[in-house]
Order: sequence, then C-alpha cells, then structure tokens
Amino acid sequence: MRHRLTTLRAGCLSVLLVALVLVPHATSRGQEAEETLASVFGNVKDWSEVRVTASDGQLLGNLGPSTASDSVLNDVGQYGSTVGGKSMLNPVGQYGSDVGRFSPTNPVCSRPPVLFVGNRAICYVTANPVKTPRVDLGLLRALPTLRDTLQQKPGVP
Repeated sequence: MRHRLTTLRAGCLSVLLVALVLVPHATSRGQEAEETLASVFGNVKDWSEVRVTASDGQLLGNLGPSTASDSVLNDVGQYGSTVGGKSMLNPVGQYGSDVGRFSPTNPVCSRPPVLFVGNRAICYVTANPVKTPRVDLGLLRALPTLRDTLQQKPGVP
C-alpha cells in the first residue's frame, strides 16, 4: 500500500489535508482499487471501534468521545494525557517520546502503532515517512471532528 496527498474542499474554504489514500495490491486485471480516508471512516458510527495498538500488542486507546476513559481524546485519561504510561502524548514514555521504540512521534520508529477499525488494520500511526500507509498522530486525533464537519457540508466527498 502507498499514500497520496488529498485535498478536500469545504465550501469556499480550501483545506489542505494530508490524508491517506490506501491503495491495496493491484487486482488480477491490473486495476487498483482505491479507498480514501473518507470511505474508510465515513461509515464509522462508533468511534470507540477505531483504535490504536502498539506493535508490542499494547492498546493505546480509541477515538471514542473525550469523556471515555479509554479514548486518546481524553486529556486526563491514561491514553490521552501527557503523563499516562500508555499515552502516545507522553513525551517521556515509550509510546510517546521522540525516541520511543513504539512511538508514533519517533521519526525513525521501525515498529510504529497500527490504526484499526474493528479488526481491520488500516495504517500505521507514525511520523516515519518510510512506513506507509500512515497517518500523523495530530490528524488521527482530529478525525472525529473532521468527519463531523465534513458531514455537515453538502457536496463534500
């Protein structure tokens, strides 16, 4: 799989969004089926089904509401705070530091976390440009809000 840049337009405002286009292996006819970020997340009804798991098997949270204890959006929870041992936002933890072995913010991380929707692996969560397909941690945390905003704009893919 590989990634591409996608530009989304919302009304008169142009927003450059570094988003993924996930491209599976070519089909037997040589055609490639593309899935945009919108098609992967467009049908998500329960954001707690969208989760991040470290390559060592440790759950790193989900994209459920910010009030949920297991959400990466919960600033005081174990997965969303800057001090949680299992938080990707902990600048001194193994899952959040710039040099952490399993950290999405480590630009040379060889074993970054993986984003799942249900049981389906979607992409890496990483700053490492070699790992594809990938999504940045900042964009990952913005997905639920971005999705809600785009659904309110008619004509936006």
